[in-house]
Amino acid sequence: MPVPAQIDPIDELLASFKDDGAVKRRVEASATALAGMDPHRRRQIRARIAEMPLSSRSAYLRAVAKQASPRLAIKAHCMECCGWGRRAVAECTGFACPLWEYRPFQSSADSEGDEDDAEHAD
Repeated sequence: MPVPAQIDPIDELLASFKDDGAVKRRVEASATALAGMDPHRRRQIRARIAEMPLSSRSAYLRAVAKQASPRLAIKAHCMECCGWGRRAVAECTGFACPLWEYRPFQSSADSEGDEDDAEHAD
């Protein structure tokens, strides 16, 4: 029985762009940067990208290719850690994580609750 050909996750990401805009060019540059990586690491990255939602691939790829801002790299890490859900990142309970204070999607309710607690501490 023939094995179906697997779609390369990076090619799938590039094909998802409707135009040749800036984001697509950054992703293409990141994909090119992968070519210079250790083959074992490159295989692991491609396998991980294949498992994640298409919407999260661009940030992750740019982060592993060292072409992302620290903020985008933290977003990619947090999204992966919390199962690709924005709400899960905002509600993260990994308080001991060194990136917890920097995680994206924090609600303003988190900081308001801290102020209320401080007022009642007296």
